[in-house]
Amino acid sequence: MNIRSVLPLIGLLLVSCTTKEPADATSVTTTQNSQPTSTAATASTQASTTNPSPSSTSGVEAAPEPYVLEGIEGLIAVDGPQTETYDYDQITTAWASTAGLIDGFLVLNDVPAPISDAPEGDNVASRVDSPTGRLWLVTDNVESPALPSASRMMWWRDDGRLWIVSNFGVGTERLKELTLKIQAGTDGRPELSDDAMVLIGTDTVRELKVTRQSWDLDGHAISLRVSTGGLASQLSDVFAQTMSNYTVDGEAGYQFVRPDGQVTVIWPTTGEGTQWAKLDVAPQHAARVDEIVNALTR
Repeated sequence: MNIRSVLPLIGLLLVSCTTKEPADATSVTTTQNSQPTSTAATASTQASTTNPSPSSTSGVEAAPEPYVLEGIEGLIAVDGPQTETYDYDQITTAWASTAGLIDGFLVLNDVPAPISDAPEGDNVASRVDSPTGRLWLVTDNVESPALPSASRMMWWRDDGRLWIVSNFGVGTERLKELTLKIQAGTDGRPELSDDAMVLIGTDTVRELKVTRQSWDLDGHAISLRVSTGGLASQLSDVFAQTMSNYTVDGEAGYQFVRPDGQVTVIWPTTGEGTQWAKLDVAPQHAARVDEIVNALTR
């Protein structure tokens, strides 16, 4: 069985340009949300490169509120808003370069190890010496040029857990070096001691809540997902060619352009930064991202 079919939440790191939630969740519930009142939303391609303050989340948060998208000719609502709740066993921790998130970051997903103890799928995997367990460097077979998010480390731990360390903009040797510096931590949360990296946050939420919406614009998809879990969780499925700062409604977010031209924008929707929105715009409408973001209201 392919490792990514066992762990689809983290499996979409480098396999798919669509977003899914874990199929191995112990419970999933869906509810229909009512339409919210509207407030203005603005977009800009300028934002500070300063890294967000570290944060962690735990317990149960309220379901994210949906958005309204209207005022664009040819736009048709397809689905939503639908709120889904997932209960899963995963801890996600993210670190960024001290120079700024867009200069490079790591995401560690700590999950139960599958039965297999080696990577599977369309990739090239090689063993890396490690003090414990079995550590692999895995690079997906992607078209040239190589993506800055194409490689990851997969570390089968002696305690029955699997650490998957994905990255953006971190070279292979540096990725190995940083992975080997990660420690379990006294409270169970991973720790990384490196002067060039800063903690973004740790997501310890056992119950993930996601509000989904989708539209059709001239035959091409636009989808929106607002979820609990913080920035660390949002970065866990990055598969991008480029990344840049992007401001939405005065909040510092990020824009990703994927290999097929699809554009993804993520931004915080709560003052605590525990809920983030992720907007996916089809490649055919990449030039209209600002227009679409400006049309979002809440």
